[in-house]
Amino acid sequence: MNIPVGWRKVYVDDIKANQPNALSTGPFGSAISSKYFQDSGVPVIRGSNLSNNAEILFKDEDFVYISPEKAGEFSRSSVRANDLIFTCWGTINQIGLIPEGSHFNCYIISNKQMKLTPDTKQVVPFYLYSLFSSRKIQKKISDLSIGSSIPGFNLGNLKSIELLLPPLLEQIKIASIISHWDYSLSILSRLIDIKSRQKRGLAAQLLTGKRRLPGFESEWSLYPLGYLLLPKKKVRAGKADYPILSVTVDGVKFQGDHFNKRVASENLGDYLVVDRGEIAMSGLNFWMGAIGMQSIVDAGVISPAYKVFRVNGDLIDSDYAMHFVRSQTMLSILLESSIQGASIVRRNLNMTSLTTAAVRIPSLLEQHAIAIDNGLN
Repeated sequence: MNIPVGWRKVYVDDIKANQPNALSTGPFGSAISSKYFQDSGVPVIRGSNLSNNAEILFKDEDFVYISPEKAGEFSRSSVRANDLIFTCWGTINQIGLIPEGSHFNCYIISNKQMKLTPDTKQVVPFYLYSLFSSRKIQKKISDLSIGSSIPGFNLGNLKSIELLLPPLLEQIKIASIISHWDYSLSILSRLIDIKSRQKRGLAAQLLTGKRRLPGFESEWSLYPLGYLLLPKKKVRAGKADYPILSVTVDGVKFQGDHFNKRVASENLGDYLVVDRGEIAMSGLNFWMGAIGMQSIVDAGVISPAYKVFRVNGDLIDSDYAMHFVRSQTMLSILLESSIQGASIVRRNLNMTSLTTAAVRIPSLLEQHAIAIDNGLN
């Protein structure tokens, strides 16, 4: 690879500050256990204060504390503004950066973390944080992990990571651009969240009749849910090749996207085919709202433990049904149709209760207006 003029290859160990414990681990094991925690004092950084989302530098809240005297025993594990923090056991891709203007002057990292005080004559801390948050370096961290059941990433691994650094002035410019875009994206994300909450609130009013669209005044009709959503005769996958889907509390997803791996069995012959426009419901987490319309592929397969329903187009508009099955009304019906199982988190479906649940819906014309013309889609 051709290196740009002025750029250089360095190892993490080369860019630590010229001071004791610039690259260090947290306190040893039980030395910082919960028996030393108190309501105030020096904050202890734990995994919950870090994130693998590059937009979140550091969660400066929800700490446990130790006394200043106890913190004095862990001086090598103390961190301050512009120090980087790495999770070394468990979620090893978590990176943190103590920002300038943080709530505390000093923190102590936990026994599952490492810290790096960078040499600011060589590297801009935010640029370094952005570099560690990049896909390339995140992959390096994953590739260097040790352990099987619980991933680990030690100080030796961290020291060995090779980085490509531009001149300091160029780092400042790059960091400024990244910071600007991060800020812009965070504003956009908040605006989308506000818009989404407004849309959910509007949908809840329109789907229950608490708010009517102009021009619609007729009474809504009452039907058993089983008239609107018709149980589909089971169609097995057989030897055909279909994409594997999962039904989650966020709706129908590709299984690989939801779990980041395949969890289905090798033999998909007994799996159920669900076509586009049909409603799929989890057989396990239905009572938590794991139901949705399959709208991501022409046909896919789901676990034989799931349920599949067809939309009765004579009574309910397909687009309206897509929103209805994700509504609070539907969640209440699913909860009322569940029976306590072997544990508090396992509930069984009472199919009779589900299909006989009374649902009030408007005319097909008003349904279409709610779902399409009013922009719920």
